[in-house]
Formats: sequence, structure tokens, C-alpha cells
Amino acid sequence: MDDEAIFSAWAVAIEAFLNWMQASGAVAGTLKVRRSKLRTLARHSRIAPWDVTRDHLIAWMNAHSWAKNTRQSSRTTVIMFYRWAKNEGLVDEDPAANLPRVRVPKAGPRPTPTTVYEEALAQATERDRLMIRLGALGGLRRSEIAKVRGTDLGDDDVLRVVGKGSKVRLIPIVDRELLRALNRAGGDYLFPGKIDGHISPGHVGVLLSRVLGPGWTGHTLRHRCATRAFKGTRDLLAVQELLGHASPVTTAIYTAVPANGVLDAVIAAA
Repeated sequence: MDDEAIFSAWAVAIEAFLNWMQASGAVAGTLKVRRSKLRTLARHSRIAPWDVTRDHLIAWMNAHSWAKNTRQSSRTTVIMFYRWAKNEGLVDEDPAANLPRVRVPKAGPRPTPTTVYEEALAQATERDRLMIRLGALGGLRRSEIAKVRGTDLGDDDVLRVVGKGSKVRLIPIVDRELLRALNRAGGDYLFPGKIDGHISPGHVGVLLSRVLGPGWTGHTLRHRCATRAFKGTRDLLAVQELLGHASPVTTAIYTAVPANGVLDAVIAAA
């Protein structure tokens, strides 16, 4: 097969796999990541998808200086892809079945510091300030920030947020600037753009990183939200609900223990 035929075969296979994933409820962001990983493999291997062997996959993984999380995501993608292909009868043997495991060190919480947060609010435009507040006060992901509408706010000042897996959570809004902006938006998106009428999640991330400064992102605003919420309530399940996590184990990763937390625990146990 020449290169054009090879890449055409990959394109057909990738889209069929993504259609299968979409039918199971995979969100657009996940599909985008899987597509990107498989296209990278296609460009590296330069052979048809059903001719790829375990050695090809290991060579592909070894050819990149990926961070641990990226390496793990790439491994997961090809495992899912070839498991699907085998179930569909497209390959006789699964080349990804015994790929080496990728061990990712346990990540700790990285809440945006108060000085960084306050400086960002002071210099941000109104639009960027609203994004910062949604991340830091409501714990919204960048994909959730992008899609906020005025009509998502209920009469009781509770914002309806549709998160990962179409899971709905209700976030009380106590910030007056956010409330005014949401009421003003009405049925429109709070952040209009060219992607289905709203700004893209990727651009939200770029804007937040730019205004927060090096090393701080929309994700660290969620860590800030989790850490401060836990400090104020000591209720991990409430923070889990606020962030929209499926498990409190994930929430614990986001949450820094308050400075006096261990001391309080010892005193309580005494």
C-alpha cells in the first residue's frame, strides 16, 4: 500500500472507532484526544492499522519523550482501539494486549495561590474575571465554563452545570458579579464564540493561563476551589459533589490538607 492508501485506511478505522466510542457516551474532548493519539501512531508506523504489531507499538512509544500522563493516555488509546478491532473481527491478534504498564506518580493538589488569584482578578478583563470566578468559586472545568448560559441560572441562584458523562450538578452562585452577568446574558452564552455559538474550551484554557501567569491554569483554579471548600467544611463528599467527581478518591487528589488539619485530627483523637 502506498502512503495515501495507508492514511486513508487509518482515517476510516479511526472514525469507525470514534463512532463506537461516541455511542457509549464519550464526550467531544475525549474523542479529540483519542483521534490525536491514533493519528500520531499512523504517521509513525506508516503501515495499515491492521498490520501493526506489538513491536510497532513499543517503537512508537519509545520514539517520544512524553510525560508520564501523556504516555499513559497514549497506551490506553491503543489498547482501547485494538480491543475494539479484535471484537469487530478486524484483527486476529490484539497487538496492544501486553504493552508495558506506565506507572504515573501520584499527583498532589496544586491550588492557585491567593496572591496569584487576586492579582489575576485585578488585571483581568470582565470576561476573563468571570471565567476565573467560575473556576475558583464554582469549581467548573474549562469545558463547562465555555458552555455556561444565562438560563442555566435558576430562580434560587443555583447554576445548572452539565459535566463529564452528561452528569448534572447544581452549583450555588454567591458572587454578585457572576450573578449580574448571568442575569444579563439571558438565553445567550456567557462567553459567545464560533464553536456552536460559544467560545471553545481550549480557548478558555489559553485565556486563563495567560491571565494567571506561568504555571497556573484553569485546572489549578479547580484545585483552589476544592482546597478552600474542604478547609471551610471538612466535608469531602460535599466537595466531591461541587466538583462533579465520580469518586471522592479523585476529590482527595485535588484537595490540600489545611495547615492545621493534622493537628486538629490529633486533638480530636485524643
